[in-house]
Amino acid sequence: MLPDAEQEMVLALEFHTALASIFNCSRIWRQETTPGVDFAPLPTPPARRNRRAGMQAVRLERVFSKRSETFMDLGINGKVAIITGGSEGIGFAAASRLSNEGAQVVLVSRTQADLDARAASLSKASGNEVMGIACDMRNEDEVEAMVKAVVARFGGIDILINNAGTSMATKFASMTNDMVDEDFGLKVKGAIFAVRHAYPYLQQGGGVICNTTTPGGKAARGGSQPTSMSRAAGISLTKAWAHEFAADGIRVNTVCVGMFKSRQHQRRFESRHANDGNYSIDDHWDSLCTNVPLGRVGEAEEAGDVIAFLCSARASYVTGTAINVDGGASPVV
Repeated sequence: MLPDAEQEMVLALEFHTALASIFNCSRIWRQETTPGVDFAPLPTPPARRNRRAGMQAVRLERVFSKRSETFMDLGINGKVAIITGGSEGIGFAAASRLSNEGAQVVLVSRTQADLDARAASLSKASGNEVMGIACDMRNEDEVEAMVKAVVARFGGIDILINNAGTSMATKFASMTNDMVDEDFGLKVKGAIFAVRHAYPYLQQGGGVICNTTTPGGKAARGGSQPTSMSRAAGISLTKAWAHEFAADGIRVNTVCVGMFKSRQHQRRFESRHANDGNYSIDDHWDSLCTNVPLGRVGEAEEAGDVIAFLCSARASYVTGTAINVDGGASPVV
């Protein structure tokens, strides 16, 4: 019998492993769903410089190898899912997981050409129908038209993932009214518009809403405005909606994502690399994870899989929660 502390650690590792095995996040799957992109295996966290951490790493490896073939049906086959901000990053990763689990997926972003290409590649990989609809989430008329197009095509809506938005962070003295309006217009009002028009269809079958926010919405740091403000609003809406919508069988949760690889960060790397040829992509990722206990930047699939789980039948008693997916970086739970 292991000591209590070690037994708790093993149980925690097994729980984490169970989630990973549910989604079977393999390098092969990511390569198939995104043709033309060469995905390397997920990076291994740097080894800790003490014996106890080394023992933990060995136990973790044993647990993963033991459970690598387990599988759980998420119960979302045939469900209709809308993912805003769905053409790239975390949104596309969530859409990919849902599609591979049998859902009929609708990708939403602003550029139809990008959506068509992504929808075609995902549909080919999963064998399920994927639709792309260009929509400016800041415009309620466009959001209403998007929802109507989804219902006309698939007959209803079961899952809504509000993921549109990018990071806009600065200090208070530099923050303009236009920045606040842009950030809240896309992340907060856009989510409100989507829920307002999708709600009549979500309530027909006990639907699910998942909002993408950040840990900064719980514990903001200096220089994080206006993103930390809009993300706090998103977390607040999640809790309010979970209480209000429960009577109609609708669950509402939010995933608070930390530092992840994204096109936005790739562009920042390219800008710096243009001025400093010795600055590598590894240098860039390392610079972003200095305060991350797991010692690395996250992969989009790691957040997308958690979102998919929360939207599944396996999370049927989970609502009103804000789950950090940030490598342990947040100072609050």
